Amino acid sequence: MAFATTRPFALRSLAIAIAAPSLLLTVVGIPMQLAVSGTDPGSVAFIAVFAMIVVELAGVGGYVAFRVPDNAVGWLLVLGGLGAALSFYGGTYAQFVHESGAEAGTLAVLGARFGSWLFGPTLGALAVFLLLLYPTGRFQSPRWRIALVIACIGLPLSVAGMALAPGPLSAAPWIVNPFGIESDAVGVATTAGNLMAVPVAIVAFAGFLLRFRRAHDVERQQLKWFGFVASVTIGALVTSILTTGPISDVAWVCTMLALAALPGAIAVAILRYRLWEIDRIVSRTIAYTILTVTLAALFAVLVIGLQAVLPAGLEENGLLVAASTLVIAAAFQPLRRAVQSRVDHRFNRARVDADLAVRAFSARVRDDVDMTTVIGEAERAIRDTLAPRSVGAWIAPHRDRARPAA
Repeated sequence: MAFATTRPFALRSLAIAIAAPSLLLTVVGIPMQLAVSGTDPGSVAFIAVFAMIVVELAGVGGYVAFRVPDNAVGWLLVLGGLGAALSFYGGTYAQFVHESGAEAGTLAVLGARFGSWLFGPTLGALAVFLLLLYPTGRFQSPRWRIALVIACIGLPLSVAGMALAPGPLSAAPWIVNPFGIESDAVGVATTAGNLMAVPVAIVAFAGFLLRFRRAHDVERQQLKWFGFVASVTIGALVTSILTTGPISDVAWVCTMLALAALPGAIAVAILRYRLWEIDRIVSRTIAYTILTVTLAALFAVLVIGLQAVLPAGLEENGLLVAASTLVIAAAFQPLRRAVQSRVDHRFNRARVDADLAVRAFSARVRDDVDMTTVIGEAERAIRDTLAPRSVGAWIAPHRDRARPAA
């Protein structure tokens, strides 16, 4: 009995002990980053986004591990936050010492080593293990542990290969890796670890899809929260890679913001706060994405068409743009309703069913004057649309008013 009481306390204390250094490193590291990178808007945005990632991972992971210590997801997040903090601010400290003119001591060398190789393995391990364990913190079945075994072999090989690579450190080129080994085995270890990561990632993704297919009710909603934010992150990342210029920069910032929001979405799902709103969020996001693309295409078609129809010279003034804008404004609401209706049928079925239930209720009681029947139908409609724990009806007592004397 004493062990059962002590174990949760020890785990919660451990969660705080892991999250606290990450948050402390963020507080200390931000001024150093500002001193090293400057205070221009781009640098400030970069610093803020990466600080947000560390705070979200460490704070949310620590909170989830504190609240649900038996769920491995919280521990993955808080350890990921510690790895990200050591990577970001370790390299920053090495740069700060170098620019101050001081000699790189042991702490600066250690920070440069963390900044050179820690973030990639942290992000990769976090992604793979979350796909395998989220949201229950357990594998679907013992056979899925094969992926864990492969990951536990490949990840140390990859990390060892990067940590022991000879030559200057990537986060601090003026520092030569003191633990570098001139051997072909280092390159072989890195290659083997990276090759083993490919099947593990495929298996983890397939496991997530299979878990979603088998899930019901609450677990399915939890998977939707994670899958939605992860999809936004991947979409923004792909956009950033495939484009150039300002669009690529904006997409990269969106990628980092979505990555920072991922721990929050996991916390919302695991702790089940406002869990059932995800269908509405997903349907609105998809609907407005389709609507934006459709309106942009329609605007382009109108501009090209009016250029072909209007006499020469008229397309140079604002008439073409004004006419196209008016058409887009007139088509916005009808097109939005049509797109939203189609998307709701696929991604927000609860709203569609609720609308149908309300219409059926209106049709049933339109010509009914019996109060008992109306109350019964109202309770039935409320249960079908809102699914409350209990439904009750209160009718005010009828009071006859005295008529004035004639």
